Amino acid sequence: MQSFPRMWDIVTDPQSGKPLLRLGDRYIAIGDILEIEHTELVERDYKGLLAMGMAFMVTSAIFLILVTDFGWRERFMLGAVVTGVLGMLSLYESATSTSIGFVELRISTRDGEELFTTANHDDAAALEFAVTGQRA
Repeated sequence: MQSFPRMWDIVTDPQSGKPLLRLGDRYIAIGDILEIEHTELVERDYKGLLAMGMAFMVTSAIFLILVTDFGWRERFMLGAVVTGVLGMLSLYESATSTSIGFVELRISTRDGEELFTTANHDDAAALEFAVTGQRA
């Protein structure tokens, strides 16, 4: 498994020797951190699949009506079957979609707020532990 560098680290300021929290390209003095608010968010991305499923089902119904009521050729019934199957599979996939979870850390400082978001729960816990350990 490939390992990527962390987006945060505890470093020492070369001038003052005080610990700093590096978040990407920003640095926050550990002494300036007032509070860390931990929020876990969970989302399900199903709206696009649901919209496509409904579009395929409507298209299938239109094909079916055109073949049965308006005398279109029977070969267009294949279009109704294909779009109907695609619509049913899309609706099934939207019903069984899994959740996507991530952690949001809102770091309140004397100068404002910083937001750190990660999908790795262990990384967020390690960041909170490292900052609270440095503040103690």
